[in-house]
Amino acid sequence: MYNILMNNDYIQTLQLFVTSLLREGNESKPLSSLAKYNCSEVSYLLGLKVIDDLGVVAKPFVLKGDVNKGVEHNDNIHDILGFYNQATKKYVIVDPTIWQFYPEETSIFIGEYSSIDSATLNVSKFYEGKWQLSYYIQDIDDNPDKCKEIIRKNCKEA
Repeated sequence: MYNILMNNDYIQTLQLFVTSLLREGNESKPLSSLAKYNCSEVSYLLGLKVIDDLGVVAKPFVLKGDVNKGVEHNDNIHDILGFYNQATKKYVIVDPTIWQFYPEETSIFIGEYSSIDSATLNVSKFYEGKWQLSYYIQDIDDNPDKCKEIIRKNCKEA
């Protein structure tokens, strides 16, 4: 269970969760359209899933930053999800809505890093912008149903 974060099957499970969330009722729309404007809510819900799946093993957090690479619009503030794996002492970074910036991307996995500083530095290079830790999922008491409602509304309008 401790090494599940880097298990490709688990990353695939997380990606399936995200795509199902975005495609609910919107199967014919491209992920690039569905992912737009949903990064905060999807990252939060995916973080809750990680807590449900892994409990105290992982401490999911949100990184917030600028995306300057591959941006076709001015809305470049973006949220992505990270996990701290206490067993391996590694930080795993995924971008659950990566398709809004990289439509052809096949995986939400960004990388695994030995420190939060290393993770932030590499994400900054990947997106060519400034990034920082925004919050830990367990510290936020957001309403998951409200998040899902926002995602459905945004996807309907996409």
